Amino acid sequence: MKTIFVQIASYRDTECQWTVKDLFAKAKHPERVHVGICWQYDPDKDKDCFTETVLPEQVRINPFHWEESQGVCWARHQAQQLWDGEDYVLSIDSHMRFVQGWDELLIKQLDECPSPKTVLSNYPAGYTPPDHLQTGTKPTVIRAHLYTPQGDLRVREVRLDHAPKKPLLGAFCTGKFIFAKSAFIREIPCDPYLYSAQEDIALSARLFTHGYDVYSLKNVALYHYYRQTAGSDAKLPPTHWEDNPSWLRLQERGRKRLNHLLGYAPNENPEIIQDIDKYGLGTKRSLADYETFSGVNFRQRTVSEHGLRCAFIENMGHYIDKAIYIPEIDDASVKSVASETAKEPVVKVLEPTTFDQPLAIERVIKANPGRELNIDKEAPEGLLIIYDYLDRKTCSMLTKYADSQTFTELTVVDPHKSTKDKIVSYKDEGRITHHVDIDGKALEILNIMNDVYCRQMAAFFNVNFEWYERPQILRYPPGGKYNQHADSEHWEASKNEWVRVQDRDFSVLVYLNDEYEGGELQLVQQNFTIKPKPGMMLAFPSDHRYLHAALPTTSGIRYVIVSWAAAVGVKRVRTQMPYGSVYVRQKRTA
Repeated sequence: MKTIFVQIASYRDTECQWTVKDLFAKAKHPERVHVGICWQYDPDKDKDCFTETVLPEQVRINPFHWEESQGVCWARHQAQQLWDGEDYVLSIDSHMRFVQGWDELLIKQLDECPSPKTVLSNYPAGYTPPDHLQTGTKPTVIRAHLYTPQGDLRVREVRLDHAPKKPLLGAFCTGKFIFAKSAFIREIPCDPYLYSAQEDIALSARLFTHGYDVYSLKNVALYHYYRQTAGSDAKLPPTHWEDNPSWLRLQERGRKRLNHLLGYAPNENPEIIQDIDKYGLGTKRSLADYETFSGVNFRQRTVSEHGLRCAFIENMGHYIDKAIYIPEIDDASVKSVASETAKEPVVKVLEPTTFDQPLAIERVIKANPGRELNIDKEAPEGLLIIYDYLDRKTCSMLTKYADSQTFTELTVVDPHKSTKDKIVSYKDEGRITHHVDIDGKALEILNIMNDVYCRQMAAFFNVNFEWYERPQILRYPPGGKYNQHADSEHWEASKNEWVRVQDRDFSVLVYLNDEYEGGELQLVQQNFTIKPKPGMMLAFPSDHRYLHAALPTTSGIRYVIVSWAAAVGVKRVRTQMPYGSVYVRQKRTA
């Protein structure tokens, strides 16, 4: 039977003994569980921390007087030294409770994650001693918050409204709960030189660069005692920073060490960078890739809306009913955005009388120095076609990924029930299309789309983009199709006019395979039909001038990456951009 090592950092906490008792009592197989505790306490004043003893033969202790402690990261490091070759490691705080069968649940959900190197981590639900559990709650995911004036970056929870059917790939972890195979201890040991404010960000970046993916649980498995939610009569455990007058020095040391690790402020002080190679970044993926994925820029100390609103989580809108509220952004901008509705004519960013196709193609060529692009110079006006935009190897990799994933059937927007605050969809027989999650290849696909929007389309259409919807992989099975439609507008028969219903100014498609028959793209008003080829990219305005259809796939399965973008300066019909949208920070300069 696979064994589990539970590492606990406990600072003068009377709850720790009950945490240990509960984890053994709730485990389906308590014999597989072994606990290692870094106990920081006063032998005379903290005797109430040791009134209950459970399975002492399965509990190892690394004891310290509380005055020796250097904070939670140091304590987690000491607890890790008690690992004795168990198969899995569970890292938790000392004030926790568990669901029945938590050991089986964690192992099963870890096995459900597709990544070869996986960590489960998210904020547990809450409890109040002795065992008042916060029941009926949904699981959480983790996002970054804005930098503090002191230069600290923290993570925060987002509680879901709808539990997912599988663990969700995210960008951040929390030291309050981590579960992984025990290789995690050997590859990414706890850094004892950090303080509490740096723990989560440092570990998140280290995990990513060492090739680990962080997933959140699909249901509640643990409960945590949060000080800020404790009742007025609750006995709160002391904290290291309340006891130790040197905590500010340790905090500053940890801050400088993190700034060095993440490239913000390199430091040569031996005390700051002690053993930094042992507790540093990995080489499997770059820190720049992590910044792109997470939405954090460590050198500029900024967090994009992509990161603040958890846009790195695939289909985030399926799990929360309202967009994540960011006071620093929403309080200042929601009212002004909401006032920009479709009551006034939408600004056209591509007028047939002013668009110069040869000049547009020339701009694309100039935007790609040293790169040969096979651009279709005979394409209809306003249509950008680049053949072989993606190489065959990339297309094959993404096709194999898409073919291995589960999929869901797509719907279309109901223009009559949708409002500026909410989009309502329905099943349309004219659309037989499946949606494939991109979470396992999100980084690769976002890098592709950043180039598509910031270089190719920005130059061709002579615009800057504000944001683009998170890309999707669409799957067209035999019989799959999408009848004639406009991506941003709906024909209102009673008004005899096109009405804008979506904040989409430009559409883009990148085709991945050719192992199918049928499936041509047809642009109606241009009287133009094209057979997609692997690696081919197409882009065009999203309004009714570019009505298009995906003709039925007669055999095989067709895969295509799709996305839609909002250009700067165009009036909006919604108060919020779609869930998961990516803000475009890079502006066209040529």
